[in-house]
Amino acid sequence: MYPNIDMNWQYVVTGFGEQYGNLQRICKKLSSHEHITEETRKAIKEKLGDMSWYLAMICCEFGFLFDEVTKDNLIKLEMQRKTGIFDRNESEG
Repeated sequence: MYPNIDMNWQYVVTGFGEQYGNLQRICKKLSSHEHITEETRKAIKEKLGDMSWYLAMICCEFGFLFDEVTKDNLIKLEMQRKTGIFDRNESEG
């Protein structure tokens, strides 16, 4: 689906960033509208799908299972909720 699978993490990371930027542009336009149109909802859903694909490919490039990454994150979020401690340094880097 893309060049050099398992050797080209830059391609999928950059693609994810581009899709995120596209999503930001769509959402920025929402600030000037009173209502979210069906067309806008469709565009957001499409970008989220694109981002999901890139995220899954990033996981593949680094040898992670997508489910494993999401489960680990849910565990981390639950620990933060229970303790009330949010490690800002961990989230930044």
